[in-house]
Amino acid sequence: MPMIATLRFALLSVIIFTCSCINAFAAAATTISFLYSESLIFVRIKVNNKNGLLFLMDTGANISVLDKNTATLLKLPVLQHDTVIGTAGKEPIDLLNVKSLSVANVSFSNMRITRRDLSKFITLNGKKLDGVLGMDVLKNLAIVVDFSTKKISFSKKPVKAGRCATIPFEMHDNTPFFEVRFNDTFNTYLHYNSGVSIEPSKEVYVNVSPSQWYELKRINRQLTPHKYLVGNGVGGNVYLQVIKINKLSFQGLLIHEPSIIVQPEEGYFQQKDAIGFFGNNLFEKCRKVTIDFISKQIIVNTIRKTGKLQALAQK
Repeated sequence: MPMIATLRFALLSVIIFTCSCINAFAAAATTISFLYSESLIFVRIKVNNKNGLLFLMDTGANISVLDKNTATLLKLPVLQHDTVIGTAGKEPIDLLNVKSLSVANVSFSNMRITRRDLSKFITLNGKKLDGVLGMDVLKNLAIVVDFSTKKISFSKKPVKAGRCATIPFEMHDNTPFFEVRFNDTFNTYLHYNSGVSIEPSKEVYVNVSPSQWYELKRINRQLTPHKYLVGNGVGGNVYLQVIKINKLSFQGLLIHEPSIIVQPEEGYFQQKDAIGFFGNNLFEKCRKVTIDFISKQIIVNTIRKTGKLQALAQK
């Protein structure tokens, strides 16, 4: 769930790495504009007969969500009650059924989604969210995101990477997770959580669990926090220490001098096997990426000249 930090920098925009491996996909898929704020992607979707609803694209949400007021407007009855575990505690939810949900040119029918009060959730320029587009929808799609033009395409067909660098991933708890290596010393995993918000920054941020931080600190004893951030999530506010490291390696991507944010031992991060996450703050440093949930890979189409990211040749 979202973590809100308090940093503000300017992004660089000179492109140094390009490839054209998704032309066929782009021609076949319908491209729409998306709204982008604090590393969050917002799209307009249609639920039942109501069009133009504002949804957050959130890979950290296992099930899509409707705001309680929007659900009332659509006259959707509650089927049952449940709870979700967030970064800082539990929250009650209700389960609903929608006849249809459409984004761009793709549609889904008879979906079980949740109802929550999103009035205190993140907003877009003062506008409240109608809902959250979660992994129950996203896991069926290949999505091209152009952060430069703010255009996005959706397809139910996988994408061929061609000569582009790719980052493979697996699914864990219905969320994409990636094998990574910190400082050439510590191998572990991170989730991709597109619902993580942070103010515009030239820095690359990743979040680690307390157990991951303890192990990284044990191996790299010289690491110490250089600043602190304050964020909020399900259950309340959290206070976060930030540490600069030398490098973070994915298969297909190398990140120089990223900053890691250590999550406190609250909510989900009380679990010993909890792993950290990163958000669009990382992918926005690329001009364009393809998030292919069907083939379980990220295709790196272009990279900005920030000196932070380096696409790696495929083996």
